Amino acid sequence: MRSLTVLHFDRVAVTGDELGYLFSSCVASEQLKLRRCSKITCLKIPFEMQRLSYLQVSVCHKLRTIKNEAPNICSFDFLGDRIEISLGDSLQLKNLDVLCNNVLRYAREEFPSSAPNLETLSIFSRHEVANTAMAFAPSKFLHLKHLSISLAVAYDYLSLVYFLDAAPSLETFKLHVLIGLRPADELRLEDPSHLRQIPGYRHDKLRSVKISTFYSSKGMVELVSHILENSVSLECLTLDTTDCSFRCSGDGSTRCSGLVRPWEADKAVLAIEKYIKGKVPSTVKLDVVEPCNRCHVILLDGGRWIRA
Repeated sequence: MRSLTVLHFDRVAVTGDELGYLFSSCVASEQLKLRRCSKITCLKIPFEMQRLSYLQVSVCHKLRTIKNEAPNICSFDFLGDRIEISLGDSLQLKNLDVLCNNVLRYAREEFPSSAPNLETLSIFSRHEVANTAMAFAPSKFLHLKHLSISLAVAYDYLSLVYFLDAAPSLETFKLHVLIGLRPADELRLEDPSHLRQIPGYRHDKLRSVKISTFYSSKGMVELVSHILENSVSLECLTLDTTDCSFRCSGDGSTRCSGLVRPWEADKAVLAIEKYIKGKVPSTVKLDVVEPCNRCHVILLDGGRWIRA
């Protein structure tokens, strides 16, 4: 199989040792995908697989260690539990996509040194043990241009500033929060408490920021305020207050998907009006995505106006 370029295993009961024998014969392989292979505990990728440029490991529940020696992997996608990952000589690694629990601090402290030439980083965390701000670290994502963070857990969003400050070449930043989360630090519009401010790196390359499922969280407002105050190159800020999976076409032929927590969208819009709009420079295009008034009408319920 010395001419085989793609290896894709899905639900295959293969062990790590068996894969090792196979890899020794697949020196021309360019892509390796392992999904739901339940018998692998240790994955070793040999140096001889020098053409391997893409690696995907997904939901291999017994896997505990990945040891890579292939020198030219450009993209690595990982979905699963936190495990020991040794990327070896990873100077060619440009794109990293990781979905697992308790990954934020690990990514911030470990990825800059283990993958120093990253250009695109996507992180999805379903659970975080601690919800404390991360301390500044000397390591930097010197070449990172595109950062995407998705969270399925309520979090102190202001602490994400430390990711931004570690990436002096950052051009785009996306934050997506799982629908249905209740903010632990809900922002009361009448609350006179002072919004937090922390010193930060002054960005001169960050052009686009998008936050999906923006809601009235104090930390989220503080994060946006920090970005506006420290990003001199910002061109576009998109704040999506809805949790719609798709929007209507506007011509009446389709409808927006339902809102999980429709009342949160209106509170988010009010928070943007009070705390954010006044801070947006004239050079920045602010796009506030609100619930569609045609698909999500406002109704009177028990003396209160609610969005349906």
